[in-house]
This record gives sequence, C-alpha cells and structure tokens, in this order.
Amino acid sequence: MTNAPRAAAREEVPVLDLTPPNEGKPLADLAKQLRRACQNIGFFQLTNHGVPKHGVDEVFCATRCDLDLPYEKRMEMPMDERFRRGFMPWAINQHPGCAPDLKQSWEGALDLPLEDPDVQANLPLHGPNCWPADMPWQRSPAEAYFDETMALGKLLLRVFSILHRVVNRTGRDRYSIPTFFNLDYHAPVSCLPSCQSAENPAKYALIKPGDYLVSRFRTVQKYGTPIAA
Repeated sequence: MTNAPRAAAREEVPVLDLTPPNEGKPLADLAKQLRRACQNIGFFQLTNHGVPKHGVDEVFCATRCDLDLPYEKRMEMPMDERFRRGFMPWAINQHPGCAPDLKQSWEGALDLPLEDPDVQANLPLHGPNCWPADMPWQRSPAEAYFDETMALGKLLLRVFSILHRVVNRTGRDRYSIPTFFNLDYHAPVSCLPSCQSAENPAKYALIKPGDYLVSRFRTVQKYGTPIAA
C-alpha cells in the first residue's frame, strides 16, 4: 500500500554535488547518494551541474510569455499529430482510470529538418520543432537550455536511472521545463545476460525505446489524434 503524500520541507530534498563526474573522479559515493535520494524522497537538487543560471532564467521567462498568451492564441499552434511539437492544452495527458492532467505545455524535441532520413521515413516523433514567427522570445533560450540539459543528461546517465510522479498541491501555477532524456529510438533494451538464468529467466521481452514511447503517447495522450480546439 502506498502511503498518503505529505508536504516536504525544502531541507529534506537532498543536494548532490556533480563535481566528481565533471572532474573525472570516482562516482561510487555520488551514486550511493543519488540512490538514497531516489528511494527515500524521489527528488534531488544538483550543484555544480554546469547549466548557467542566466540560461535557466531566460527559458523560464520565455515560458511565462508563452503561457501568458490568450488561450485562443496558443491554440493556433496545436501540437502536431505527426511530429508531436507545439502547444498541448489542458486534459490531453490522461492515464487510464485517472482524471486528465491539469497541465499545459509547449512540446519540442530534437529539431530535425524535413530532409532528415528518419523524417522522410515517417519515423514517429521525429521532425522539426514549431517556432512561431510572432513569438521571437521562444527559440533562442529554448534551444540553449535544451543543449545544456542534454549535456547534463549524458553526465547523469553515468550515475542514475528514476521513476517519479509529480503532483501540484500548492494551489498556485507551477512552471517546469523538463528535458526528457530518452534512449535512441532503435536501441534494443533487454535483460542483461548476467541477470538471467534458466532458473531466473528474463521477465520482459526485448523492446525498442521508440516503440515504447509511441505506445505510451497513444495510451496517455491519444498520440496520432488531432488536438481539438
């Protein structure tokens, strides 16, 4: 049985120093700290992560500008059903058996031109981002933040892997700008040979990350269905 959630004090959230991986030092102690943070709290803060503060400030400023636009204006740029880029309004994200999420977001990912081979092959989730000409504040800070957090994600891959859930219980607007750091679309994911045997066979079949993401988006966000105004 899952315990009821409670409010956590700021000092309860662990602070992890990324100096060791940045300087090529051993990661064992950092990995242990991160494991405890994931198991006991579910969140952690990072110091010496390398993402410049001015870049974070600029992308949050751009986000506020986006979401301060009239709803009708935002719906002029709905999330594209092919590329999954653009504005996602309320109630699109819904897990089976649960109420829809009270969340709005601008969706972007690796920006690929229409001439890219994967885009030409109609590979799901691959394509260009949506950069409206009348929203000039958006692109530069978003792309800079994406590049910085991608580099941070590659660094963190060496020390962690975290299932998490986020619920806003503050009664106030909450802004977040996550970079979802996924594996390559075609990379095979399966149980390591050293973790299985005749007596302890693999519990799950091999799967490709792209196939899994597409299945989740279809289940949770009705991926492939046009966004209604």
